[in-house]
Amino acid sequence: MTDVDALVRRLASAGPRGFRDYPGEEQAWRGRLALMAVCAGASPAYAWAIALAPDVGGSDVEGQRAVADVSDDDLAEALLREGVRIDDLLPYLG
Repeated sequence: MTDVDALVRRLASAGPRGFRDYPGEEQAWRGRLALMAVCAGASPAYAWAIALAPDVGGSDVEGQRAVADVSDDDLAEALLREGVRIDDLLPYLG
């Protein structure tokens, strides 16, 4: 298990209800997508909107590809570099 896996598990236990309702495999890529969005400068609310957007015209495949292109080590490094705190993603419960 990577550090990013642990973060995604934390999001799965305390993140938005829509995220918690997804099966584990989908939580894995959607959680990483939310983390990537925050690293890129998105607000936590917008990061969740991106990660939880419904599949439209194959957008889920695009999201999965984007996540697959970034290693957990690179994502963990970006989270540290950008000062992302996982707690900042948790108040957006719905």
